[in-house]
Amino acid sequence: MKRLAGARSICLDAYATDPSGKKYDLEIQRQEKGADPHRARYHSSVLDIENLHPRQDFKELPDTYTIFITEKDPYNKGKAVYPIERINLETGDPFNDDILYVNGEYRGDSDIGRLMHDLNCTRASDMNFKLMADRTRYLKEVGNCETSSKS
Repeated sequence: MKRLAGARSICLDAYATDPSGKKYDLEIQRQEKGADPHRARYHSSVLDIENLHPRQDFKELPDTYTIFITEKDPYNKGKAVYPIERINLETGDPFNDDILYVNGEYRGDSDIGRLMHDLNCTRASDMNFKLMADRTRYLKEVGNCETSSKS
């Protein structure tokens, strides 16, 4: 994404919109430096720039979520998710542009724990989520050119 002349562009790992119009940037970070808070803030600001067109009212800017799934626990507290919110310090009201850090090492008994397990699996047969396992099986086993050419 790049709109401003001279501004640094970003390449999103995954970009989605939910039925209510909220926008999501999902980034998988293998290196600790890739999950720097400044980078998350930059991603969040680029989403804003991309989602407001000339003469559009600022109220039309959608809520955005920047989600960084990190390989290691970014805050070393053992939590599954670390929500970062901008808030009005006087009223406590949220600013509606959340940044989430998801701990890739987390393996709790929850959907997030099972998803982090699946993201670290090398074999589809070891995965919890059928949709992810099916897609992984297709991409790594069935759709693999080397596997297909040997049959």
